[in-house]
Amino acid sequence: MDENKYTFENPEYKHTYWHTCSHVMAQAVKRLWPEVKLAIGPSIKEGWYYDMLSPFAFTPEHMEQIEAEYDLFAKDFRWNMIRTRLMKDAGLKVSKDDVMKQAMAMASYQFAMYGMQNVPEEHLTKYAEQMLGDRQQAERIIERVEDDLTLGWVREHATIEKKKISLEKMRELTK
Repeated sequence: MDENKYTFENPEYKHTYWHTCSHVMAQAVKRLWPEVKLAIGPSIKEGWYYDMLSPFAFTPEHMEQIEAEYDLFAKDFRWNMIRTRLMKDAGLKVSKDDVMKQAMAMASYQFAMYGMQNVPEEHLTKYAEQMLGDRQQAERIIERVEDDLTLGWVREHATIEKKKISLEKMRELTK
């Protein structure tokens, strides 16, 4: 049975896969429409479903948006799993100072977009604190810090081996 461990031949794998798909789809819906309330998303004999309470009826256009967001979320989810594992294994920690520095850099960038250079530090600090007071913005800032820490660790510890490969092999590797 080992050769079928990660295939639909294995009922436990199939159940886990479908259960995970239901949660990924639910998160894609929440990203698109935060007002949608989620209930349950079990796997069933022939697939999976998710009960939701929505202020609107889902249309075929909504389903296309969900499918596109599902693909993006799945890729993002893979990176989050890798980042989380690497941070744990490498002992990488996000400090409050790292988060504040990132928030200040983002605040400075936003001011610069409007042509406002050399903004006083107290204004940047106040704006950064406001950004961190918003849960969604704070989560994005923390994720950015985690990305930077993880990628910095990889740059420091990984080595790249140069190889010549065919275009066909490159396409196969990037599927």
